[in-house]
Amino acid sequence: MPSTDADAAGVTQYDAIGEAYEKFKELPLARYPERYTFFREIGDVRGKSVLDLGCGTGYYSRILKQNGARQVAGVDVSPVMIDVARRREATEPLGIEYYVADVRELEQLGKFDLVISAHLLCYVDESGLRDISLKIAENLADRGEFVYVGMNPSFAYDRPGGTKYGFTVVPVEPVAGGATMHVTAWTDPPTKIDAYHLGQASYEYALSEAGFRRIDWIPLDVPPAAVERYGPEFWAELFDNPVLTALRASR
Repeated sequence: MPSTDADAAGVTQYDAIGEAYEKFKELPLARYPERYTFFREIGDVRGKSVLDLGCGTGYYSRILKQNGARQVAGVDVSPVMIDVARRREATEPLGIEYYVADVRELEQLGKFDLVISAHLLCYVDESGLRDISLKIAENLADRGEFVYVGMNPSFAYDRPGGTKYGFTVVPVEPVAGGATMHVTAWTDPPTKIDAYHLGQASYEYALSEAGFRRIDWIPLDVPPAAVERYGPEFWAELFDNPVLTALRASR
């Protein structure tokens, strides 16, 4: 697969997915550890301004506004995704603003208390990662933070850890800093996505160059209700070889 395929994934693949995107959020990985860990790290958003980059159909944007954020703006490269988000906003108004833009070329939308993103960074190579990191920094207020959840740089393909929870990830070919990968989300019907799997050093370098001085990697956690529902043995593979991780960066 040419390396440019994954760069284009945010437009072509997600345009094709459209409203089905939110089916991803019902798969065990996203429904439980992703959401639980993400919101734990985001913390209390009451009275804060939040920018959601790679917002898709606005799934997390809506929850943040419902949780008391003063201002929420969502950005996605896919016009189809943003159309879904805007239609949802029109029928259930929350005051969220949505923008169609490639985050690598995003104009400054303001100075937000918090910038968040789920999975955006795995759709760009090392160069794109540096561009996005600069845009994150440009849109953050003083003492603002960036919170991310996405592909774990340390995920090992030769060990279990993804399929059981709704996502199969396989490497395709080497690129600078990592590899391209195919992701299959086991929705009905299955959804296939092309992306990048870059190493931890690539993320840390890009964020450091953008002015972030503290970068913390946060392991996934599973909410007690999900442990009770499925049993602790169900989640053992995830803890042994987590396919996702969270990241918090501050300046």
